[in-house]
Amino acid sequence: MEELVVSVFCITYNHEPYIRDAIEGFLDQKTNFVYEIIIHDDASTDNTAKIIREYELKYPNLIKGIFQDKNQYGKSDENKKYLFLYHQIVKNCKGKYVAVCDGDDFWIDSGKLQMQVDYMEQHPECMMTAHNEIVLDCKKFTVVSMNRNCGNSVLKANELIPQKILLQPSSRVFRRKAWKLNDFLKEFGIGDYPTILHFLEEGTIYYFDRIMAVYRHYSQGSWSENISLSKKSALLSAVELIDLVEKYNDYTKRKYDVPCICQIQRMADSIIYWGEGLDEGTLIKICEECNIKKERKYRNIIGRLIKLHREISNVEYLDNIISEFVKKHSKIYIMGAGNYANIIAKKLEFYGMKYEGFIISNNQNIATEYMGKPVWKFKDIDIKNIGIIIGINPVIWDEITCSLTEFDVENYICPFLL
Repeated sequence: MEELVVSVFCITYNHEPYIRDAIEGFLDQKTNFVYEIIIHDDASTDNTAKIIREYELKYPNLIKGIFQDKNQYGKSDENKKYLFLYHQIVKNCKGKYVAVCDGDDFWIDSGKLQMQVDYMEQHPECMMTAHNEIVLDCKKFTVVSMNRNCGNSVLKANELIPQKILLQPSSRVFRRKAWKLNDFLKEFGIGDYPTILHFLEEGTIYYFDRIMAVYRHYSQGSWSENISLSKKSALLSAVELIDLVEKYNDYTKRKYDVPCICQIQRMADSIIYWGEGLDEGTLIKICEECNIKKERKYRNIIGRLIKLHREISNVEYLDNIISEFVKKHSKIYIMGAGNYANIIAKKLEFYGMKYEGFIISNNQNIATEYMGKPVWKFKDIDIKNIGIIIGINPVIWDEITCSLTEFDVENYICPFLL
């Protein structure tokens, strides 16, 4: 009997309009190895299970259906939902590798599995491969590339953690032996993002810049559709992700501190600049709605978000960290010459605090004056005898810290860090 190389694992619920596309994509794979297709139906109330059984009868040696009598995923909290999926994969998948695809997504390249397995066979240090996809917006009926011009490469932490390159589940193939339930996953569950963080710790992750699948965005009943309909759901989703990344940063002993900060700030931005931007009253109202029942564990993060919003939107609000920092240094400079630098400058002027002007990186070319103050480059300043307030959005904390490190800057604060 030939060795089973890949287990294709698909979970589906009420995907009647989509499930045929998914299954046909599995069947279309051209491989020189044996693979199996496992489709888990979580008690669909439409004809999804009927369609799966139809294919199961037609391909009895290839397709195995798992049919729940009662919905398992929807009745659990988030962690238990994902842990349930973890145990299903462990119990049912026998292949050396596992390829995953949700029932509302589908593969469009018959060489997908072969390409990913070939690479992983040649690179034992690689724990997961993924690839580019088409995003099909089911509301606007538009089609775009998930990632643009990334190139084939081993992905780094500063690309994966801040999600500069997106890896949808339907693009992933991973080693089954690396599918371990550690303390981090026990707390946060086997979700899309935690899984990426997990494999980042286990080995390398390789990316093919080739479109080989379609991701349906806002498909009927999907997570993306539900999030788009509720500000509270969207805020909670962002807060949960901030909590996850902060704890992952601690779990890895801050090995990925800079990319973790970038991701945390990116999620904070998604809340504060919701649509055209939330006013503080609206943000507080939504936060109060979230500060109930089990969400109370996020009270600290929500409080920090409100404070950050106030820091950005209210010129009269001056955090003690700024006033104490100004007192300690005879000369104060603001790093940056954009919106966030403008915010800092107005605060200092409002409270009658002096500052010398603005500092920018050596490779920037802008006017030599901003807000009536001179603009210097790092090379023109004696860094050792000054204090720098960072007036740049920390979503690019990696770029900011590169400049600080390059010029040996030690005396600085960033009031916009969450």
